[in-house]
Amino acid sequence: MIKIAILGCDSTHTEAYTTLINAVEGPFYNKAKVCWIWGEDHHQALEKAAILKIETVLDSPDSEILKSADLIMVVGRFGDSHFKPAISAIKSGRPVFVDKPFTNSDQEAVQLIQLAEERNVPLVSFSPLRFADEIVSLRDQYPDNSKIQTVIATSPMITRTIHDERVNSVYFYSVHAIDMLLSLVKKRPVSVNAHRHSNGVWVDIVFDDQSISALNLTIDQPETYQVTLFDLDGRIITVNMDPDGPYYRNTLAFLFKNLENLKSDSAPLIQSLDSIRVLTAVEKSLTNHKQTLLYG
Repeated sequence: MIKIAILGCDSTHTEAYTTLINAVEGPFYNKAKVCWIWGEDHHQALEKAAILKIETVLDSPDSEILKSADLIMVVGRFGDSHFKPAISAIKSGRPVFVDKPFTNSDQEAVQLIQLAEERNVPLVSFSPLRFADEIVSLRDQYPDNSKIQTVIATSPMITRTIHDERVNSVYFYSVHAIDMLLSLVKKRPVSVNAHRHSNGVWVDIVFDDQSISALNLTIDQPETYQVTLFDLDGRIITVNMDPDGPYYRNTLAFLFKNLENLKSDSAPLIQSLDSIRVLTAVEKSLTNHKQTLLYG
């Protein structure tokens, strides 16, 4: 039985993941169990624990009981709430998954990675759409990037579906697009050039081999998650993510399969950092109106 602790419970991802695990009809029932939960809002954590059949509500993310977990999932809704509980999770010495976005700061992302490496703690962070069936199918068709010419990934940058100013952060929705793109391209981005237009933001990304791919980040448009791939044989493949697809289930399947070795090619930690660095550079490029380097 895989024992799980969840840190941060203000997101619907809490329900999405826990229902798959703790509900009798869930695919991971009796294989795993969410045993502990903590939230910044203790009352909210108590309510969710009762509904989702989680036995113990923790008073602090620094609880010693985290050392008893087989997996710690940091699933607070906003990236600015991830850093402190992720630090506590890593210090527990147990494998850690940080939900999207990794953080709202490339500096914080670097600190988390360094701490995990110092303590030899398995750590991953990614958008669950990295494991959408549509993206997995594309990765299977292009197991390396040698046949890929260009990828265009679309996701919202800003929508009005959640009434909180923090959804206006470039990290909140846009991480889906960059994470899907990097999972296919598998190269290191070195610079971005972002342009605001009437319906959103277009981002050209230059990679270390001088190839270019792009993000199409929409603003106040219907919520769409899409990838268009151009290959060197002249094929153009477009896939739209099914909003009701099994990407949460697939995410858990990946985590459970790779608990002791989360440094998988399917979700390398360097891409988690690159995702945040790209989005940080997008902010700077939009402010400075010029191409922005990710490093240096």
